[in-house]
Amino acid sequence: MTTGLAAKLMVYGVIIAEQLLLTIIFFRFWRASREKLFAFFALGFLVMGIHRVLLGFAVADGVDLEQQTSVFVWRLLAYLLILAGVVTKNLQRRRAD
Repeated sequence: MTTGLAAKLMVYGVIIAEQLLLTIIFFRFWRASREKLFAFFALGFLVMGIHRVLLGFAVADGVDLEQQTSVFVWRLLAYLLILAGVVTKNLQRRRAD
């Protein structure tokens, strides 16, 4: 394993840990408040974490997935989940007014 590959995998590991930590934090907020926004954020960060794990395995095997569509579909799904949470929260606020 080259130094560059080891560094890249270490960075992926840090990003995975951060995203899974955020998943746990937002899931705990959701359990305490039952606010849908926190559930959407938890799911979004979980999808990002899973995506990064799969990307790390592919990079370790020597495959460069950054140019493939599947990488961006995972990211799009995660961002759409977070966007859906924000939109849902704003719609709830409008109905309450």
